[in-house]
Amino acid sequence: MNATSQQNVMAPSASAANAGPFSRYPVSNNVIVASYSWSRRPERCMNAIDTQSAGTDLRRSAWMAAAQAGDGAAYQALLRDCIPVIQSIARRRGVAADHVDDVVQDVLLTVHRSRQTYDPGRSFTAWLCVIADRRAIDLLRRIRRQDLREVHAPLALEGHVDHAADPGRS
Repeated sequence: MNATSQQNVMAPSASAANAGPFSRYPVSNNVIVASYSWSRRPERCMNAIDTQSAGTDLRRSAWMAAAQAGDGAAYQALLRDCIPVIQSIARRRGVAADHVDDVVQDVLLTVHRSRQTYDPGRSFTAWLCVIADRRAIDLLRRIRRQDLREVHAPLALEGHVDHAADPGRS
């Protein structure tokens, strides 16, 4: 079984013997994260930049916990902070630029409707990303269904005469 066949998160260790399936990576103050092999995402090493992301996630989690307790200012700050993340996920999914705002609005409404289901002990950013990803997919499916139903043939109507439109003809 290779390192990417299941999700593994390993805390930093002092010796390479404790590195387990990650012995090819140097042991340092980093945390090694391996993603699912079906996601086609490479393994990555969380370093200081990802630590900032963890701080951002903790801040968002705290804002959501405060929002669940009724703090409107924290909720407003949380929603404003989420918009760039949602836009990024929508663009990454292939949503056209003129539909990104639709995804943002749909995600924010979903977050609002399901805010009481969020568990503050878990990652808020992961929760948000899953919602945004699903809403982007939903929008792409909806657009595809509409495109399949609609027929764009502007010249098709030129061959049909509407006699009721001309009162002079009877």
